[in-house]
Amino acid sequence: MITLLYKYLPPYPNKAELDGILQALGINLELSELRAPGWTDPEIPNLQKWHTDGTVIEHLVMWASVNPSLYRLADSKQIMIVHPGDVVLVDNFKVEHRMPIDTTNRWFYRGIVNTRGC
Repeated sequence: MITLLYKYLPPYPNKAELDGILQALGINLELSELRAPGWTDPEIPNLQKWHTDGTVIEHLVMWASVNPSLYRLADSKQIMIVHPGDVVLVDNFKVEHRMPIDTTNRWFYRGIVNTRGC
């Protein structure tokens, strides 16, 4: 459901470094992004609601420098706690997540895991 992969708390996050760490752990990504503090998007109100990332993506890797995303089983109200710097593998079919309301000064990384072996 949620697996802690690594603890990552650099002074300045680096997407290529995170991608490399995940590759060394055997996690192959189709796509990844690193959002800097101040990131804006018209979808933010929807991201602050409980959701999954669609019905096609099986696993995500997520990380935040501060104020990590909140997670819960899709059929539960119990929140699973992760800490700043935790790089986690999330089962997108079983776990919902949401962006916290306060994302000030937050770096955020999201990777879509390639589960097809390509």
